[in-house]
Formats: sequence, C-alpha cells, structure tokens
Amino acid sequence: MSETTSEKKVRELSKHVKTCRLGAVAANIFVRQAPGGFEYLVLCLSRSWKTSGGKEGYSQNFFAKNREALHTVIDEACDFIDEETRGADSAEKDTPAKAPETTLKRPAKPAVAACG
Repeated sequence: MSETTSEKKVRELSKHVKTCRLGAVAANIFVRQAPGGFEYLVLCLSRSWKTSGGKEGYSQNFFAKNREALHTVIDEACDFIDEETRGADSAEKDTPAKAPETTLKRPAKPAVAACG
C-alpha cells in the first residue's frame, strides 16, 4: 500500500520525540505543527510482529493480550507529555512578556491526537 499525499504531508510536519515500549507494543510521541504554527504533541500506538517465516512489520491493531502493555506505554507517554507541557509552561512564565496582554497564548496543554 502506497502512502497518500496527505500521509506524506503529515509525516513531513512531524518530528519524532520519544518512544515508550513494552514488548511488542510502542507509543511513539511526535511533535507536529498546525498550519497556523501551533505545535502540539501526538501519541501514536503500534505493535510489532514477526511471522514464523521471518517476515516483520508493524500494525495499529491490538489483541486483548496487549492490554497491560498498552496501559503501560500510554501512561508513560502521557506522563512524558505532561512533563514537557509543564516545562514549556514554566519557561513561558519565566520569560518577560513582550506582547500586550490581549495577545493569544499557547494553551496550557498541547493537544494529544491519535495517529492516522
């Protein structure tokens, strides 16, 4: 299956930040930028697999047996995102304001979107 134009554009606008992994399950964190310049973090889940014939790949589909690993990597990734958000918020507070108070500011927490 080939990558669509919109999938290529999303990939080009994304920068990998961190991977949280437990066994075959991974939560990848990317920073993306909206057309208006707003940066936000996204959490993408994947499961690696390998056939008995040696073929390897990744899937965005999971089994009930992946429940514990999913909970663990999601919690770890969300904790990381929360820490990054708090760090960005405190840096903004430490920096003297150069714009009038009516200027819109970045939301307290970046949006977290599913991959796809």
